[in-house]
Parts: sequence; C-alpha cells; structure tokens
Amino acid sequence: MKTKLLSSLAIFAVTAICQAAFATEPPKMKMTTKIPAEIMIPERVDSRIGTLTFEDGFPTEETANKIYDQLDFQRAVESVMNNELPDLYNIEMDPREQINITTDNA
Repeated sequence: MKTKLLSSLAIFAVTAICQAAFATEPPKMKMTTKIPAEIMIPERVDSRIGTLTFEDGFPTEETANKIYDQLDFQRAVESVMNNELPDLYNIEMDPREQINITTDNA
C-alpha cells in the first residue's frame, strides 16, 4: 500500500514537472518570424460606425456588413457631391450670363 502511494506521488510529480516545462512556451520553429505589435489587428476597434470586431485578423460577418454599408453610404455621398455641386455653382451665376443674353437695346 505504501509503495503504491509513493509510486502514485512520483508519477504525479513527474507529470506536473513535465507539464510545467512544456507549458511555459511553445516550441520555436526555425523559420518563424515575430510579428511586430504595431501591425497586429486588435480584436475590437471602436469607430464612428460602431464597434468592429475581428477574429484572427478577419472581420466577423456583422463587421463586414457594417463596413459594406459604410462604403455604400460614402459612394452615395460622393455621387451627390459630384452631380449636385456643379449645379449649385451655376445657380450663383446670373442666368443671362449662362445663355449669353445681352441687355443692349441697340
């Protein structure tokens, strides 16, 4: 009985030591390059369109939908700006100047 207890304790101790030794750091591969922290993509980004979440550097489906909606909005604003501003510029001009009407009675 005493030998079973000692052998069980010995096995437990060896297992604990091995787990502690191997669990501290994963093995480093020969061709591994450390990624700088400056270019890592965070898990969450708070922005004007809401909180964007990423899993392993890729956007979640909800985040992708938010980004596509924002792109659609930006394109709509750009379309209005490109088409309406020239008309607003023409409003500032005198209508007679736009079609070259002179007021001379000669």
